[in-house]
Amino acid sequence: MKKDKKYQIMCIALAAAIMALAVICGMAGWRAAAGQEKEMAYLRGFHWELPLTENYIISTYSDKYFHTNAGGDDPADRAKKLASLRGILASSNFSVFDDYVGDQKTGIMRSDSGDQRTFTDAEGDVFFKNKDTEYMYVESLSDNYAVLVNHYGETAEYKLTDLQGNVILTLPGQKLAGIDNRYVAVGNSRINVFDKVYDMETGKIDLLPLSCTEIARWSEGWYKAVIQAAYSDNFTGFSSGTVFLDEDMNITMNGAVFDEETYYSANLTEGLFYGVKQECNVEGNLNSNEPLPRGYFDKKGKQVVETVNASLVSDFSEGKGIVYTSGGKAYCIDREGHILFEKSLTEKATELEQFSIGWKSAFRDGHAVIFDGKKCGVVDETGKWIVEPVFEQIYLAAKGRVVVIRGEKFGVLQLKGGTEK
Repeated sequence: MKKDKKYQIMCIALAAAIMALAVICGMAGWRAAAGQEKEMAYLRGFHWELPLTENYIISTYSDKYFHTNAGGDDPADRAKKLASLRGILASSNFSVFDDYVGDQKTGIMRSDSGDQRTFTDAEGDVFFKNKDTEYMYVESLSDNYAVLVNHYGETAEYKLTDLQGNVILTLPGQKLAGIDNRYVAVGNSRINVFDKVYDMETGKIDLLPLSCTEIARWSEGWYKAVIQAAYSDNFTGFSSGTVFLDEDMNITMNGAVFDEETYYSANLTEGLFYGVKQECNVEGNLNSNEPLPRGYFDKKGKQVVETVNASLVSDFSEGKGIVYTSGGKAYCIDREGHILFEKSLTEKATELEQFSIGWKSAFRDGHAVIFDGKKCGVVDETGKWIVEPVFEQIYLAAKGRVVVIRGEKFGVLQLKGGTEK
């Protein structure tokens, strides 16, 4: 009898526990559903110029489309172009060509068919067709040339052709990589270091003033290169750094070297760029335990604004910059470094380095994008949310429009149609 009573008590307790768990799960589910409905109601409050449109490419290629490839100079125009191409891209084997280094803004798509690589613009017109079955891989492509390679690896051979397939240059044992419409980098294919450039304008190969592992066009005809700078004071070894070159490939800023991350984040806007200046020069050998100068620099390499605790910043625009700190805050500064407003982030933006926030956060028409550690929103010049942080990515466009990405959908909305918080 006692055993039966004990068994009944255990059953009642178990049933009560199950009911409590069900109530808790039900409440959690209700709260999640209520929160989702509230967010959806908020989204419906905007004036949508282009409703959220699903596209399988967005999560991987959104930056490439909206800021390089999808037609027109404005992100909203590019988004509309992408929407019109959606059916074509979804039903074909075309993909974005990431190694395009020219000035085309209408988009370069690649299609692989047998031994041929066909490249078209966003209108579907053939831009370049590689018929070479031996050099079948296109390493890089510009408005007037293609760099072809027969295979990848230490024994790879490269050649430079025009867009009709006529050979311009072959250099056995040398690697070629397109920089822009004028220059092609030349280097040792075995150790993957470039020490020369081929000038399309002169038809000559010139020595670079340094050896670099990467080189790309920067702002106003300047170039930036990643070097391996030697340290010899208190430290033996090498450290990657960024050096800036002028349009004739001469070293600028008195040989100042910035950290490697500057290569990816530095954009010259309103005469300023963000970087971290290293205590060494291109010849090597200065090393210091003092904190490295971090902040906005001018075109001569002089620090104009100091940002000691910055983990990443925006491009400078409309006289302002957005600074993300390692302590989980974002604040807006002017050219003198005065703080205009500050925002606390939902969580520390530990993955900001993977987020192209430098140009996204730059002010446009009095608005800026803020990444709160999870999602993106839009603020005005006082720091007030105009669009709450509910989107994975946001791109400011002209005339009060923004391109937004939510999941694998994208759309265009008017800021005036939003509900302010």
